[in-house]
Amino acid sequence: MVKDSVDVSKKLGKTNFTAGFLLESLRENDEKFKKLHGDKSVIDIEAEDVSEGKGFVAVVLLCKVKFEEPDSEVYTTVLKIPGTESYVAAFEDSGNDESKPDKELLYRLADLHNLECEFYSRWAPVLEIPIPKVYKTHHWIIGKEEGVLHMEDLTRKGKTMERYTSLNLTQIRNITKQLAHMHKIRNITKHLAHMHKVTIATTHSWRNKFYIRESKFEETSKLIDSAFDKFLKLTDDAHFYEPLFKKYRKFATNVDMHRYIYVDSWKEADMPPVLVHGDFWASNIIWKVTDDGEVTNDVAVYFDWQHLHEGSPMEDLATLITKCCDGHVRRKVEEFFFDFYIEQLTEEMKKDGKDLEEFFFDFYIEQLTEEMKKDGKDCPYSVEKVKRAYELIFIIKVFTLLAGIVFIMDQETKDESERIRRAKLDYINLRFRHALEDADQLLNSDLKQLFEKFG
Repeated sequence: MVKDSVDVSKKLGKTNFTAGFLLESLRENDEKFKKLHGDKSVIDIEAEDVSEGKGFVAVVLLCKVKFEEPDSEVYTTVLKIPGTESYVAAFEDSGNDESKPDKELLYRLADLHNLECEFYSRWAPVLEIPIPKVYKTHHWIIGKEEGVLHMEDLTRKGKTMERYTSLNLTQIRNITKQLAHMHKIRNITKHLAHMHKVTIATTHSWRNKFYIRESKFEETSKLIDSAFDKFLKLTDDAHFYEPLFKKYRKFATNVDMHRYIYVDSWKEADMPPVLVHGDFWASNIIWKVTDDGEVTNDVAVYFDWQHLHEGSPMEDLATLITKCCDGHVRRKVEEFFFDFYIEQLTEEMKKDGKDLEEFFFDFYIEQLTEEMKKDGKDCPYSVEKVKRAYELIFIIKVFTLLAGIVFIMDQETKDESERIRRAKLDYINLRFRHALEDADQLLNSDLKQLFEKFG
């Protein structure tokens, strides 16, 4: 038996989790640690908070395990502990008096953490997409037990991209392919198609268990409402935005509209639901890097699954494309990715014994078809339904993009020079402008009835 000299009762960071807890988890569950360091004596474990205010519902501790053998490299691993510290700090900096933690907030955050625990223990093992290795989970029981996820150090896998840096076409294809297996963009579409195939095939085990919180609709509506006026003070193009904001403010902040699109629209269209990541954008994707540290087009890991819920197969894709693609990239993507996704999903379903119907939007359909074929099943969506589902989610994401821009400018650029802040604002302003132009066109044509109903 290995004899350690580290103080096993040493608390890690400001949590109640100890060096002994971490070592026990590593030696029981981390195969890489067991292979490289299983017989080595540990002399110390240092824990550094690397959240830097960006993990709004959790503190992330990078734990460095040091060994007695002088030639042994430090081993790094991560503890993700849910709580309100980062959440409150971020909103207090913005002068938001409503950010103070209350009982309701604590229970909401506990629900998010416990949902992520369930995802990693129950769903991650059956999804053949890049997901972090999680070694141990503890549910958060308010007043009784502190929650935690013990997981691999994702900095070894690759890099995230800076918020609102545009994805390119190859990245979009990759993501779309990966989403089709479950649900930068070709790879992601394939992953989603696979994920969707798996969740469609196992609907009985999760249906009516994973909901969007009702309070989310009102919270999002309030964020969007406050963003309209703040954005007009930031932009030099107020003359362009003011008439559109006046036209769409009531519509964009209508809680019933949000509920309809997220919860009812796909039911109304008779589309089988899928498990949705729920916060699917660049900040929750790690990309593989070259030997020189440059970001590639291949996904290393998708993480932060605490917003998992049942919903539209287009929710994750529309979120990603709207928030993470410049206007010219998004418009090009919309020409191909739907067909590709459907093809991938169809291939997956055929593995279970089902046939390809006729679909629209090349890339998405292509990937969905591929995935469905692998299970021998028919693809459950028509092209028209997929396209309409995307357009509905796109409308909401245009206005949440607005709220996100205001928040980013308040929080993440506050310490930068005015020249840098202005350059970043100009960059994302153009993305939002193109998205708003396209939303305006849809709400005056194909989605005119939606605007008339909720505007």
